[in-house]
Amino acid sequence: MRRSCLCGICPCRIFPAAPAPPAAPAPVRATEAPKYTFSGTELKIEVENMFYDEFLVFADAKASGGYAAKLLNPDSWAECEVTFPAGTYEGLVNEDAPDGNHDAFNVVVGETYYRTFPSDPPIGTYELTTRTPMKLVFDADTTVKVRIVQNDPNKPNKPGENGMKLDYVVFTKK
Repeated sequence: MRRSCLCGICPCRIFPAAPAPPAAPAPVRATEAPKYTFSGTELKIEVENMFYDEFLVFADAKASGGYAAKLLNPDSWAECEVTFPAGTYEGLVNEDAPDGNHDAFNVVVGETYYRTFPSDPPIGTYELTTRTPMKLVFDADTTVKVRIVQNDPNKPNKPGENGMKLDYVVFTKK
């Protein structure tokens, strides 16, 4: 009797297929803005772990934590609080935009709005928003609220969009 391989690569079907990796546990929804303290050279904040309203959080195997979040409408927001030591930082978002009509949004750090978007046109998978980095300078240790929103109320002629997948926000010390 001939045994069959289950590897899925070769036609012999003798070796068993590898088991599927376990699913990442679902994130617990925050009931208040989580607080982070920057230390080292990088701080990565998963969007699905932020305090949010009008965001859809869903499993996504391509997202770094196994989950992503989607801005649903102009009233959507997600927030956290970050304490930065004095210094210079760069902020980026890992985003998967389906097209150029669903790619721009705003990250608010303290009182400053940063219009954020990926490649033009978007590449169709997750990418860091290196075209629109957030440049931050703090003269002293500073605690700020970090919010993700669709629109900047100071720029009604440049509305943000929704429908993109957001993975994480990363701040790097420069």
